[in-house]
Amino acid sequence: MMPFRHTTVPLVTLDHSADLAALDFGRVLFLDFDGVLHPESCAERDLFCYLPNFGAALQQVDGLQRLPIVISSLWRHHCTLQQIRAYFPQDLARQIVGVTPYMTDAQAAAVQDWAPFGGEQSRSCHRQREVAMWMGAHAPQGHWLAIDDRAAYFHKNTPHLFLVPKLVYQGDSGITVYQMPALVARLQAFLTP
Repeated sequence: MMPFRHTTVPLVTLDHSADLAALDFGRVLFLDFDGVLHPESCAERDLFCYLPNFGAALQQVDGLQRLPIVISSLWRHHCTLQQIRAYFPQDLARQIVGVTPYMTDAQAAAVQDWAPFGGEQSRSCHRQREVAMWMGAHAPQGHWLAIDDRAAYFHKNTPHLFLVPKLVYQGDSGITVYQMPALVARLQAFLTP
């Protein structure tokens, strides 16, 4: 649940005013919010309730805070980059460098031959296509990992996705303390050359 009215804001795919030199664009993390940093359906007071877990997991593997974070959440359509950063502690906010672009069907078709897609076209994999578009524009030689709760937004069996599982007892998802060991292990593997 997003605490704002539905409007569209200009997307800042890469914030050139940020301190980009301190970050290593050889690896880029793409982050969803709903179902990851808080349950998909939650009260406004519970928004970002799992953010401390995400921050702790990231701190364990990226203590120097060199991993760029790009927001792939739908929140990017309704909040400015500055508004998004305001939800995060200052150290994590500094690592947020931009958002993925919104892609039309024509734009999605234009990136069909980008390596992770293998030429396959699927409308349901739109988030992976948006990631590909961002990577092609800003870190073409880099590697990426997405943290998301929606497998359908990515190609089947992609190695680039950490899928946040649904919580059996709640029917929702989020980075709870139970997912932290798996997230830390996946981030560690991602950051190890």
